Amino acid sequence: MNIFSGRCDISVDGEKPWTDLGGRESIFQGPPTMAYIPRNRKWSIKLISETADMGICRVTARRDTKPALITPDMGRVIDTGKGVWHRQVAFAIGLDTDADRILAGECYTDPGTWASYPPHKHDTTALPKEAWYEEIYHFIVEPKQGFGYQRIYTAVGDPEPLDEVYVIEDRDSVAIPKGYHPVASAPGYRVGFFWILAGEEREYAAWSEDPKHSWLQTARPD
Repeated sequence: MNIFSGRCDISVDGEKPWTDLGGRESIFQGPPTMAYIPRNRKWSIKLISETADMGICRVTARRDTKPALITPDMGRVIDTGKGVWHRQVAFAIGLDTDADRILAGECYTDPGTWASYPPHKHDTTALPKEAWYEEIYHFIVEPKQGFGYQRIYTAVGDPEPLDEVYVIEDRDSVAIPKGYHPVASAPGYRVGFFWILAGEEREYAAWSEDPKHSWLQTARPD
């Protein structure tokens, strides 16, 4: 569970709750607060602000683990990319959290820039280079009337080719079953997204770039 804005308490199995969580007014105001709640647990949320905005996702787990709370000071934010594909990525439910089959965080772009770029994919198990993951992006756009684009396309030779472009607006979600999946934000509008990876390996960055565009890694940012 990711708290986009507002404050709340969360309890698991009726035990003493995690209290006064969240506090952002926007995902662009700092790293997230996320809670990982394992399978076979009962949990509840109590709002302590007048309103709150949250994202909740579920992934089928293979084993029992412990609940985990990741607060903004516990997460990690990195700058990645360059030029018009520079963005910030916040890691919350990462490799240091014993969360079976799931990784989650946020990404923040500036107006008129790109994310998930150069395009990458993670639809083949070929460790250590690439791990198979499904993924969902849940988008938040500011100002809210803005928009962006996401393209999802498969590698050359894929037996079931896919090539789709989606207009993304505030609070849209896009499922990424396979393929490369770059995102572009329109000028004047910031596009951020809550990303959730689900797979067997839990190896972040085990993906492969589209070889047609990998030259951009050594290109000048302008």
